[in-house]
Amino acid sequence: MRYLLPLLLAVTLRAGVVSDTNFLDRLYLDVLNRSPGPPDLSFGLTYLGTPGDTRQGLALYLLGSNEYRGDLVTSYYQSYLSRTPQTSDVNAFLTEFTGGATDEQVQAQILGSLEYFGDTGGTNAQYITALYLRLLGRMPSGTDVSNWQTFLATQPRQDMATNLLGSAEYLDLLVGGYYQSYLNRIPSSFEFSPFVNQIQGGGTNELVQSEILGSTEFYADAQPAAVPEPASYYETAAAVALLWLVRRRRTGPASRHSADPGHVRA
Repeated sequence: MRYLLPLLLAVTLRAGVVSDTNFLDRLYLDVLNRSPGPPDLSFGLTYLGTPGDTRQGLALYLLGSNEYRGDLVTSYYQSYLSRTPQTSDVNAFLTEFTGGATDEQVQAQILGSLEYFGDTGGTNAQYITALYLRLLGRMPSGTDVSNWQTFLATQPRQDMATNLLGSAEYLDLLVGGYYQSYLNRIPSSFEFSPFVNQIQGGGTNELVQSEILGSTEFYADAQPAAVPEPASYYETAAAVALLWLVRRRRTGPASRHSADPGHVRA
């Protein structure tokens, strides 16, 4: 019996490390678009094994890294301006992120730039239409165009972009995109509002992402539905066999002492 608990504990610890490793593999692929290297795995497993540190905390750490933010800025340039940013552009925005800038503030600067305005056609009406298609995935109504033309007559384009990026319509699409990207499903109606309200209340996109990435659902989805590794299978089988032997000794028809003639009483 004294060998059973250590063996079962070893099997449990092994399973936990494998599960956490699977989570780290998926987390790095989804957040940084790459697999974790040995130092990343070592850091991640140590982090997850530390009391008080959570999967959400690790996700938030990666989402706040310069690697992630650099990739994010690059994706904005490629999506909005159809080009790769200069290193100086990326570094400038990384400095802004460090100073507390949000994703929306960085996006608004790019979308409000003269370069983007020129790429859309160079008129306010064309800019409004392009911005609606880009951020909301739809054409603006005649009323939308009229109202925004009045707005742009006195306000900068960056402010218009900021307004659309903070709208419930855009944030619904953003949250829906996170669910489809990370959980491979569309969120239910009651899952949208808390996250949209959180962002509109001052929460960052990264905080929302970390809650999804740190969820039990994401952790479970990261685990392959494959046959256990042979080593894990044999360890588990050995533990079960040992448990059966112990129980047989205790509850079997004849114990070792009762079968030993030296212990039979006269």
